[in-house]
Amino acid sequence: MKEDIEMKKTISIFLLMCFSLSLMGMASAETGSNEATIKGQILAYTEDWFTDNFSEHYDISDYEASVNNFQQSGAEIYAEIAACAVTTLKYNSVEELPYMEGIKDSLQINSLAEVIPVEYVTQQSAIAASELQKSVEFALPPIHHPTIFGCKYPA
Repeated sequence: MKEDIEMKKTISIFLLMCFSLSLMGMASAETGSNEATIKGQILAYTEDWFTDNFSEHYDISDYEASVNNFQQSGAEIYAEIAACAVTTLKYNSVEELPYMEGIKDSLQINSLAEVIPVEYVTQQSAIAASELQKSVEFALPPIHHPTIFGCKYPA
């Protein structure tokens, strides 16, 4: 009789462990599925945002994005998104952009070159290029080939 009780306890503990493991497996499968769903929503939102903010003045092609770092803690989500695309200005020059046309109209000039010295443009371009390079070096791992985040650029 005592052996039957011990056997029932052992079987009960074994079944409880199996049930617990099943629940844990279901929870992790649900979390993985939930994570994939959230990442998909993040990527869709990012693409919509990118398109909404750039398509007015640029043709966009070869858009790609990925979630490189994803962390979820309760209701808080942290994600780093790497996005790239080929953007081509829809105008022949930057001066043809509507807001640039407005600036030229306000200043009553035909070209910004009339009011901005070439030396200033050269200096500011060098500073901007330097800052852009710092940002790229900070954000990206060393690149040994013409591919950034899966986007292929001409070598």
